[in-house]
Amino acid sequence: KECLNAQSLNIFACIGKGSTEKANKMLKDINTAVKYNDIVIGQENYQYYIYITNRNPELPEIAIVTDSTSDLTPDMIKGLGIDIIPLKIKMAGDTYYRDGVDISKGEFWRQLLKDGVIPKTSQPSPAEFKELYERLLEKGYKKIISIHISSKLSGTQQAARVARGMLNKEDDIAIVDSRSVTFALAHIVLESAKMVQEGSSFEEIIEWIDENKNKMKVYFVVKELAYLEKGGRIGRASSMIGGFLKIKPVLKLENGEVCIETKALGERGAMSYMEKLIKNEKNSLIMYTTWGGTRKELESADQLRSIAEKTKKLDYRGRFEIGATLAAHTGPVYGMGLLNKIR
Repeated sequence: KECLNAQSLNIFACIGKGSTEKANKMLKDINTAVKYNDIVIGQENYQYYIYITNRNPELPEIAIVTDSTSDLTPDMIKGLGIDIIPLKIKMAGDTYYRDGVDISKGEFWRQLLKDGVIPKTSQPSPAEFKELYERLLEKGYKKIISIHISSKLSGTQQAARVARGMLNKEDDIAIVDSRSVTFALAHIVLESAKMVQEGSSFEEIIEWIDENKNKMKVYFVVKELAYLEKGGRIGRASSMIGGFLKIKPVLKLENGEVCIETKALGERGAMSYMEKLIKNEKNSLIMYTTWGGTRKELESADQLRSIAEKTKKLDYRGRFEIGATLAAHTGPVYGMGLLNKIR
């Protein structure tokens, strides 16, 4: 009993025929920090079957998992119980680095822009997902909601599904296609984690995600088309013509995949088009911005926020620095996410 008092435990007892009132009372009188339940089975071979798990009673029942393409930082997820599994990126040589763990964003951009390295990306393996899910279940979580980059942009979800099958936990682990990436994925993950803290059920959170994952409008402006060409997004001819004419493609995320919204003439034309998109929104806005590359992209992202603040009632949720996995396919980039805030 003294040993048990020092721990936060869950105790479940199956009470048999040979049990005594004194022993039953001792079990129930264990320190109040311990969660105790019992059931009278009446088994004959043992007076008690006692199952003890070392689970923090303050731990919620649901764990939230996402991947590094959400671009969430430790400060953003502090206290929210979110686990992030990293994708991998290969720069020069044969070494794969874990996105957001083994290579800094500054070092990534140096190798991409100054050294001309052509990166390759890779999703987490099923074994890595399995290890993470097992660790969370052993910690005491009963359910896991695993929310990931759009299945049209990466095979990350498929690896997660394989891992779930290996664990035979189809009813306890939900694999969710966010149909999004970067801050749009982060928004879904953060709101889901807040719902966990508020006591929402497993089913309620999944239903909310399904209803809201396609509502945010996501737009990006890339510096040049060459990175998209290298990633197989566009043909070489389009890249050469775009570079010659100083075309700035404005991209959008639609139905989980990247497509061209418009082709603007120069940097000023691209910014003017983004301004028009902001002004065309009818209601007050939730807004995110993102950037990656040089100070020029950072300033453009901040300019988008300034435009929105001057024209809309704005709930600005933050500026994200895009991670290496997505940046490997876009090159220098800035963008925004707009979500109508219904009054």
